[in-house]
Amino acid sequence: MRSVREMREKNQELSATEFITAFRNNFFRDEVFVFTPKGDLRKLPIGSSVLDFAFDIHTHIGLNCLGAKVNQRLVPLSYELKNGDQIEIINSKQAKPNADWLRYVITTKAKTGIKDFIRHEKKQLILAGKEIVQKKFRQYKLEYNDLNINLMAQHLQLKNLSDVFFKLDRAISAPSS
Repeated sequence: MRSVREMREKNQELSATEFITAFRNNFFRDEVFVFTPKGDLRKLPIGSSVLDFAFDIHTHIGLNCLGAKVNQRLVPLSYELKNGDQIEIINSKQAKPNADWLRYVITTKAKTGIKDFIRHEKKQLILAGKEIVQKKFRQYKLEYNDLNINLMAQHLQLKNLSDVFFKLDRAISAPSS
């Protein structure tokens, strides 16, 4: 309260609106206040994007974020939130995070959610790739062992078994053009 009084005394020539704006800019410098479509107030760090907002609401909402509307206008996922924005998240069960999303977020919750999803998805792809390799070895009547897998990794110029399985699953499951 003392700071508010001092600020008011220093800036007596300011109108009430100008004073409120100056007050908000000085005291809420590190935070942005935004609203949900229902009018609920959310506080996020300055520089937060609509993805940060989505993850702040719930991790599941962030993971399935397809797009967003800010003040009833479609915006990119990288849109930086401003005080007073009203954000509506557009979700889809088909939407999935990707590594590019990490460039758009600043909150720990959003970064952790995206990294966990990517790590989990990569593990799933590695397991699927391992199954593919095992089937192919059986198909060609080759023994599935570390020596043969390491030879395959060397031939493909990959560092480890996980990279072999990951690359093979990606190559086989990629849509053909």
